[in-house]
Amino acid sequence: MLLTYSFLQQLLAGLVTGAHGAVGSTHNFMPLVFERMMENIKKGELQKARQEQMYVQKLCRVMYRYGKATVETCIYTIGW
Repeated sequence: MLLTYSFLQQLLAGLVTGAHGAVGSTHNFMPLVFERMMENIKKGELQKARQEQMYVQKLCRVMYRYGKATVETCIYTIGW
C-alpha cells in the first residue's frame, strides 16, 4: 500500500514515518523543494531535509498571514 501525506508543515515527519509521497496545491509552484526533501531523506541526509521543511513552514506562515489564494496568485504571476 502506498500512502501520501498532505500537511505541508509536517511533511518531513510524514515521510520519515512511512509516507511515500505528498499531495497539496503548494507542490504545483515549488516542486523542487519537495523533491529535494524526499531525495535527502532517501540519502539519509535528514538535516538537509529538515532545512527544506523549514523553508516550507516559512512559506506556509506567509500564506496563512496573507491568504493562500493571494500568495499563490502572486507566485504564479511573478514565476517562482
